[in-house]
Amino acid sequence: MIGPMPWIKVPAEHHPIFRAALPTDSRVETIPMFGGIVARVNGHIFAGLFGRSTMIWLPESERADALALEGAAPFDPMGDGRARSSKVMLPERMMAEPGELRRWIARAFKAAATLPEKVKHSPRRNGTARTTVPNEATKRRGRHFKKDARVDAYIDSLPNWQQAVCRTIRDLVHAADVEVAETIKRTTLPFFVLQGNVCALLAARDHVNVFLYDGAMVPDPEGLITGGHDNKTARTVSIRQGQVINGRAFTAMIKQIIANNRSGGWRKLKTVRSPSRRLR
Repeated sequence: MIGPMPWIKVPAEHHPIFRAALPTDSRVETIPMFGGIVARVNGHIFAGLFGRSTMIWLPESERADALALEGAAPFDPMGDGRARSSKVMLPERMMAEPGELRRWIARAFKAAATLPEKVKHSPRRNGTARTTVPNEATKRRGRHFKKDARVDAYIDSLPNWQQAVCRTIRDLVHAADVEVAETIKRTTLPFFVLQGNVCALLAARDHVNVFLYDGAMVPDPEGLITGGHDNKTARTVSIRQGQVINGRAFTAMIKQIIANNRSGGWRKLKTVRSPSRRLR
């Protein structure tokens, strides 16, 4: 098998090859992700372009067949040597063998099509992140905001427990202010913005990083910040499997970041508050 996969731009010529290899089924949905395309059925990703090849989803009983191909490897989108979910990266040569590519994608589609339709933001029995969000906020959180399909695709590519964490954070951020928008920056990373960056998500090997773009200005009385304490742009909240998310404290920090953004942003506020600046 090959080693960890570095970030490589999807060649433009691979787009039509991938689309031509997809099943001609009305249930197939394609969305942009990883600088390429992913295909879903019933809300489940079953194939997608990544780097110089194609990744596919297969159930555990069939995954070994794909991994036995020379040049195949577990799907590792972060390039850290850790496989994500049940996806397999097909050999690069497959992009020059459309018939073989079509057969593997068809196999992935057939398997994924048997899964129950995915209901977004539904509770998960395994790996669900607990939260201390007030009941009234829980009722309204994340139900009416405009979703970016690329953010959905990023989250869907993660292990179940990381998906649960990311969806909880996503709901909390949108519940903090109805004007928050979500997007993708730096190629694949989910960002939440409102008159500037508010926060961003990055799944790592054994935790999920939430980057708070507060300019190290927002009070953290509950001690949520785990890294980047001296960073002048963003600080980090790292969340590990099974960890309780302090929804009230997190929401309070998000609301303060948004308030600062609406007041001109942390850079402007730091300038205004600086004694040396006021004396000039």
